[in-house]
Amino acid sequence: KIVDYYYEAREKEEVQKKAKRHELDELIEGLKTTD
Repeated sequence: KIVDYYYEAREKEEVQKKAKRHELDELIEGLKTTD
């Protein structure tokens, strides 16, 4: 179904966004600790 595909795509997008945000948080934490 197209609806299922749509929700699946949105879910993957959310997961990727969270992963990206997590990576950024880790980068910022790393910068803080080396300061």
